[in-house]
Parts: sequence; C-alpha cells; structure tokens
Amino acid sequence: MPSRLPISIATVLAILTVASCTQQEKPAVPAASPVAPAVQAEAAPASAGPVDPGTVGSISVTVKLDGPAPERQPVPVGSVAACAAHWGGNPPLSTAVLVKDGLVQNSFVHIRSGLQNHEYPKADQPVELDQVGCIYTPRVVGVRVNQPVNILNSDSMLHNVHTVSKANRPFNIAQPFKGKMDTKVFGKSEVMIKTKCDVHPWMAAFIGVVDHPYFGVTGEKGEVTISGVPPGTYQLEAWHEVFGTLTQEVTVGEKETVAAAFTFTAN
Repeated sequence: MPSRLPISIATVLAILTVASCTQQEKPAVPAASPVAPAVQAEAAPASAGPVDPGTVGSISVTVKLDGPAPERQPVPVGSVAACAAHWGGNPPLSTAVLVKDGLVQNSFVHIRSGLQNHEYPKADQPVELDQVGCIYTPRVVGVRVNQPVNILNSDSMLHNVHTVSKANRPFNIAQPFKGKMDTKVFGKSEVMIKTKCDVHPWMAAFIGVVDHPYFGVTGEKGEVTISGVPPGTYQLEAWHEVFGTLTQEVTVGEKETVAAAFTFTAN
C-alpha cells in the first residue's frame, strides 16, 4: 500500500486562494434612494354657495369731513382751445374734493374683508367712463372683477387713456376722435386704479375693482347704501383720493340694516 504524502501548509493555502478567485464577485447593490414625501396640493377654499336672499341685510354709509374743505380750483382747460371752447370761457372747478355741508362725495366704500367664498351672479352690465370737455366723468367708479368698462371719448379731439395699476396690467390706448370707445376688463381686485390722460395732464379718474358686489360711491349727500349683504362681521373701508382711507368693523344681522359713518379729517 502506497504511503500517504503529508500535505504542507503552503499547499493548503494555495488551494484556498484558487477557490476564492474562482468565485464570481456579486455586484454591489446600491443603497435605496430616499423617497420624497408626497406633496399634498393645497385645497381650494370651499364655496359657501349662493347668498340666501331671505337673510341678507344692508349697510347705510355716511362719509363726512371734519374741518374746512380745500377750496376748489379752476381746471386749466384754457391751455387747449378745443377744451376751453366746450366750457364757453368758464373753466370748470376741480372735482377732486366735493364737500357740501360737511358731507363727502366721490368716496369709494367697499367691504374689504370678512366675506365667505360665496357665489355671485356674473356682472355683465358695462360701467361707463366718459371724457367730456377734457374732464373724466364720473370721477370715481366701482366695478366687479371681469366686469366690462366702456371708456368713451365724447370730445372732438385726441385723448389717451392711461391706467396706473399694480395688480392689473396697465394699458395706454389712444382715442383720437369723438365717439371712440374701448371696452376693458380688470382681472384682479385693486383699490384704486388711477386713469389719466397724458395729453391733458389734469384729467384723472379712479376705478375701484373688487371681486364681490358689496361696494358703492357716495353721492352729493355723502351717502351710499350697500345692499344684499349676508349676515356676518366685516371690515368696511372708505377711500378718498385726497383724504386717504378709513376702516371700521361692522356686523350685519339677518335682515338687518346697520348704519356706518366715516369721518375724514381735513388736511
């Protein structure tokens, strides 16, 4: 019987080395990428639905002036012959401040905040802004978002209509002849948008744009009534081009008419 040869330690190490080299290396498994958390879209405010006409109330507003009103100055229409001819040599007085017996005209009053997300009927009836004798008339108007505004030139001369706004895109259009009319809409709320004529720099008008029907402009007696208001507590604002803005809180109950008074201070 042949004798068994002893296996050296070197031989064992060689065998183990060859075996390990013949094994296929497994590719490294990349670490799993962290999964970004799902972004939840912000939900649109729920609609409060149409206003219930059986519950609405109103706000009766009076706007006053504490102190003497500034003296009205003649408008310099005499610098343009065609403008002066319209007035027959008697230039009109500025309508920037119209105060009678302490009551302020041309104040734009609107609900500034507190309304729910109600659905309102669409405002299709156009609001008109005219140019007569090189004067804008009316000087202050209120409109709804996307409500048509008909801008008319009733003068036999060139005017341009140039808006100064921030929330809405400004425009500057020429109206070179009598009867020219352009219709514009404003897509965002903005109080107020100034409208001017670069040809006749004294010409100015102001447009208040809101996304609801609760607004108005005071008349000769400094009064305006905001009707159809749903019950609630609101911040009411009065704006005037010279005197600035005032706000106050009002609460309207079901079928209730509440009174609100603003008093500007003479400069």
